[in-house]
Amino acid sequence: MISLDTKSEGLVVSGIVNLPEGQIIKHKSKAEEPSFVYVTVDKRNCEDSLPLFSISNNFTFTITEIDIDNEEEVGSYEDDYDIPDVSVTSADYIRPHVTPNG
Repeated sequence: MISLDTKSEGLVVSGIVNLPEGQIIKHKSKAEEPSFVYVTVDKRNCEDSLPLFSISNNFTFTITEIDIDNEEEVGSYEDDYDIPDVSVTSADYIRPHVTPNG
């Protein structure tokens, strides 16, 4: 579940790119291979031109145990993994612009 923490009125999450149906995520450390999630935020109805906010998220998944001898499910349980908040500041809105010489 994704939520915004902001003092700006009118700022909303407008889209989330989900994993494909049935996608299996293998446990790996951040050093091995990063994973990415894309979230779009709509600020058209926001009074602040450069709203500051942080995105909170938590990853919920199901762990299923399989008996390797007969490949039958032994049991399963849900677990949560807290993902660190991502802060968006005014610097995230500013992009360098190259002016042509001459």
